[in-house]
Amino acid sequence: MDTTVWGFKLRLAAKGGVSEGRILFFPQLWDVHERDALADVVRQGTTFVDVGANVGGYTFWAASRVGPEGTVVAVEATPALVEQLRFNVDQNDLASRIRIAPVAVSDETGECEFVLHVKNPGENRLASVEGESGTRVTVPMRTLAQVLTEAEVESVDVMKVDIEGAERRVLEAFFAQAPSGLWPRFLMVEAKGGSMDLILWLEDKGYALVRRTRLNGILRRARAS
Repeated sequence: MDTTVWGFKLRLAAKGGVSEGRILFFPQLWDVHERDALADVVRQGTTFVDVGANVGGYTFWAASRVGPEGTVVAVEATPALVEQLRFNVDQNDLASRIRIAPVAVSDETGECEFVLHVKNPGENRLASVEGESGTRVTVPMRTLAQVLTEAEVESVDVMKVDIEGAERRVLEAFFAQAPSGLWPRFLMVEAKGGSMDLILWLEDKGYALVRRTRLNGILRRARAS
């Protein structure tokens, strides 16, 4: 279905994943607390990195706020979702504002098997268990530091990381490899189920929790690690 969200024409699937349906039918309610918390930071001329972009909810929301002088990097490994992102970027003439990285992120470089969830593309993930259910595809794999280098990003204002349990592994490699000037000022990470492990670890890296929602934690860089 074609719709207009955040000032952009987007093609979304009515029977797509959970997030896609919410963005299509109830965009004003989708992740409203997270977007409210980030609204003052994601503004004209800033850089937003969307790791695990899915259909591009945060990608296009951020693009509507950073304007022509800002940059959005959308990192997504699922081939069908990459194609959908490219279509929506092209039909809105946003290639100069949104850079798509069609890769999986991990702590190493090469290729990997990516498991496609039967019903919800938002749960697609790196294969970790032999015999895991779901279709498998082979996709390119990069570290997050490499992705940002290839996208010619020199600083990051906000980074959203939602990669189905691989957040800690990816961020550990990123903090070890990336210069401190590339560390994001604000981080949003998936932290559902009451788990504080990732948030506590990020606090040890110099981040401070500023907002906790049902599914996510939003942290601000408080000091150099």
